[in-house]
Amino acid sequence: MGSLGFSTLTGNVERNIGNRTDLTTQVQAAVNQAYLDVITMRVPRPNGAGFLEPIKFCYNLMTSGTITVASALASFALTSVSGITDADTVLAIYALRDTTNKKILEGPKQYRDLLEIDVTVTGDPTHYARYGNTIYFNRTTDASTAYTLYYYKRPTALTGSTATVIPVEYDYPIELRATQIMLETPLHETDHAAEYGGRIIQWLLERVSPEALAAEDADFGLEITRSGHSNTARNTRGSWKRGRW
Repeated sequence: MGSLGFSTLTGNVERNIGNRTDLTTQVQAAVNQAYLDVITMRVPRPNGAGFLEPIKFCYNLMTSGTITVASALASFALTSVSGITDADTVLAIYALRDTTNKKILEGPKQYRDLLEIDVTVTGDPTHYARYGNTIYFNRTTDASTAYTLYYYKRPTALTGSTATVIPVEYDYPIELRATQIMLETPLHETDHAAEYGGRIIQWLLERVSPEALAAEDADFGLEITRSGHSNTARNTRGSWKRGRW
């Protein structure tokens, strides 16, 4: 989690905009907006090498809940999933798994696409869509079915001296983004704001991505030759070799 408390982040932003302690309330709102903005950023990498998506590394925001959907139903409320008391706390759904039949449903799809389907057809749902507080299936269940919903939860707004629940390396870009917001409005220093926007992107792209570290073995030619999906018996004395194990 982050190391800088909310009050410290607020003070840093006030300093960045010229010690404007008269704008504390607006700065506090900007810090919380920046918190969410940094999490949901999608920064293009140079030379078309994909995107940096900080949310992938915000592990404290990744969670899951369970629900059992009765027979003859084509939907369920998000707030009926264990651990979810307010649908707005579900920032984004990662996956919906049918734990009874051991499969992942495809989605989330566009809800309007399901409107063109005869969802009264019974069977095991294979697709789902979210609309508000409701998850809709492409079929009506023909048996009681257990599901696990994997999702990113919306971070709780910062107050007092609380710190973020995301990795500490994102404290600085949150400060930069909050400063950019304040310079855009209410201060209307658009050129200065654009400079801060560029610094956020530059700072993020100069860091080693956790994805790159995870793939480091491949760069050294150390790759597993047996599929990790196999559950067949293996030699428990396996050892690493260059290109094999």
